Amino acid sequence: SCHMKGLAADIILSKEYPIISLLTIASGIFPRIGIYRSKENYTSGSMHVDVDSSKGRLYWVCDRYKDGAYRYFKDVQSLLNYAALQNPNWDDVMI
Repeated sequence: SCHMKGLAADIILSKEYPIISLLTIASGIFPRIGIYRSKENYTSGSMHVDVDSSKGRLYWVCDRYKDGAYRYFKDVQSLLNYAALQNPNWDDVMI
């Protein structure tokens, strides 16, 4: 796994930072990013980042609060467009 090789990390902070804002910043640094909404609280989340660029760019969301399904996107804007249409809104998720 990328975690075992030191090429990935999960980011969980003090629930003060909007996940969508951090995603926008992180997309300029990391080629592969996943955002997750907590099963217990729709405003709580985490982010996964990969530094392994050999696999190409990939972005995903996993809404554990709703259905736990993964949805994949080839670019950040497509993920942002998807997230903006979801209810509850991803703009409320903090990490």
